[in-house]
Amino acid sequence: MKVICHEDFKESYCFDPAAADGRIEAVIEVIESKVEFIDAIPADEEDILACHTDNHVEHVRRQGLYNIAALAASEFDSMGNHYWLSQIFGIASSIE
Repeated sequence: MKVICHEDFKESYCFDPAAADGRIEAVIEVIESKVEFIDAIPADEEDILACHTDNHVEHVRRQGLYNIAALAASEFDSMGNHYWLSQIFGIASSIE
């Protein structure tokens, strides 16, 4: 399995316990020997707007979460391979 990941996913961006420091490192430690990691690239705003309203995107921007959300919505790697999206930690399986 290929896992889309990014160093920015390791940052804590809210007070929710699910977003606590160390959460991604713990997952990576468990799966790193079983998967191939691929660097996430941010989803294009055009693609984001195809799924979300302008108001929602602006709300995410005001919260300071746009960049991390665009990375989490990544569905293509830098080589142009397409991946199924997941809402959990930007993890996705390749459909190659």
